[in-house]
Amino acid sequence: MAEDVGSFTDPVMLVGHLPFLARLAGLLVAGDPEVGAVRFRNSGVVCLVRDEGRWAVGWLVTPDLVAGH
Repeated sequence: MAEDVGSFTDPVMLVGHLPFLARLAGLLVAGDPEVGAVRFRNSGVVCLVRDEGRWAVGWLVTPDLVAGH
């Protein structure tokens, strides 16, 4: 899957569950699926952006932000 994501040229949304998405984010951002690059929360949304071939966290929304807490 990570190889597929790296070849996408258009924006894409991936929806899934832990620990798969956390492992994918760790692999893309840090090069290691075991690294906790993103602290995922249930019902959260994370945007990863690619700039000059490197991935980084662009933004994230947690349930607390949506609920106005």
